[in-house]
Amino acid sequence: MSRVARAIAVVALVLPAVGTAQQCTPIPSLPAVISQSGSYCLGRSHVVAIGNGANVAAIQIDANDVTLDCRGNTIDGRLPENAVSRSSGISATSRKNIIVRNCSVRGFRNGVSFTQNQLIAFTNTGLVVEDNRFDGSQVLGIGVSGDNSVVRRNIVTNIGGSGQQFAGGIATGHQTDVVDNLIDGVTSSGDYVFGINQAGASGSVVSGNHVRNLASAGSAYGIAVYYSEYRTSLEIRDNVISNLAPGPDSTAIVCGSNGSHIAIGNLATGYARVIGDYCVDGGGNRGGTD
Repeated sequence: MSRVARAIAVVALVLPAVGTAQQCTPIPSLPAVISQSGSYCLGRSHVVAIGNGANVAAIQIDANDVTLDCRGNTIDGRLPENAVSRSSGISATSRKNIIVRNCSVRGFRNGVSFTQNQLIAFTNTGLVVEDNRFDGSQVLGIGVSGDNSVVRRNIVTNIGGSGQQFAGGIATGHQTDVVDNLIDGVTSSGDYVFGINQAGASGSVVSGNHVRNLASAGSAYGIAVYYSEYRTSLEIRDNVISNLAPGPDSTAIVCGSNGSHIAIGNLATGYARVIGDYCVDGGGNRGGTD
């Protein structure tokens, strides 16, 4: 057998194995519960009826080591006007090694909610939320809490509304990087709104994000970083934060008083100040009026 023939034979043997590795288990209907490790996908879009007061997830992940690929399909859980709900598009509690990608989630109280119910569960969590769209969430687009995690390349739009006391685009906790996301439109008639909120994240990075069009009767923070008993500092760099009318005393990036969070190369337009008093100015921050 010639070298070329042998090469073709090897490729023919390898390709079926590769195809098998990329297969996923289809989710035929929603709501659904994923109770075993593996790769799962949506073959079509789904509408999930959410009643007033409902506490339901369209997809509940109750296993570790799960990959969910929606393949661009939509999970639609738009709520009735003025409805009160604790629903989520995708949810998991105290799970590790979860990847969610290529999903379009509309409505629900929270688009995706990954939480931990005990401190030990934060370690080596490995949560990934990437390349998704979240639109029209009642309170929060993306919520992720856990070490060694990342939220990247997501589009988060039209969060909150006039009936909400607070609303946010992306909220993360512990060692979670927030990279290259777009947050466009977060509103509330209450105390505050934020584009990105990071609570306690030593060594994490909030980088390359674009936050715009925040509106609240109270405060509107582009990026808010707070101290935790267990974490001390992070880096906030190369973000663009723009707003039309955030208020005369507004600040684009605010930091908790007990941390040492450093801001580098951020651009803010429409705000009185780029960074708050407790942020460390690492240089290259531009914009503001002070």
